[in-house]
Order: sequence, then C-alpha cells, then structure tokens
Amino acid sequence: MLAQAVRDAVVELPETHRGVLILSVYEDTSYGEIAAALEISPGTVASRKNHAVAMLRRRLAAWETR
Repeated sequence: MLAQAVRDAVVELPETHRGVLILSVYEDTSYGEIAAALEISPGTVASRKNHAVAMLRRRLAAWETR
C-alpha cells in the first residue's frame, strides 16, 4: 500500500523534478552526471531534488500518522 502511494506521488511530481529524483534516487546517478545529461547546473539538480523530496513528504504525510 505505501509502495503504491509512493509510486503514485512520484508520478504526480512535475516532470523536471520527477526526472531528477528518479535519476538520483532510483538510478544512483551523480549530480554531475544528471546536470550534464539535462544541461543544467549541479546546483539546479540539488534544488530540484530537494523540492521533489519536500513535495513527496507533503503528499505522503498521512502515512506517517498510521
């Protein structure tokens, strides 16, 4: 159940944030490699990942109280 909620929440992320999160967390790609692939700075990669994690935390907050 929680795994499905996480998958659903990841799918709902904005594409720019979802891509960075998937590459970083699921594919274990370095910030430098992500930055090069997406033609953005490593700082932007970090920012997008941080925002994605914050959005996931907000969407999954209900699961913390169970």
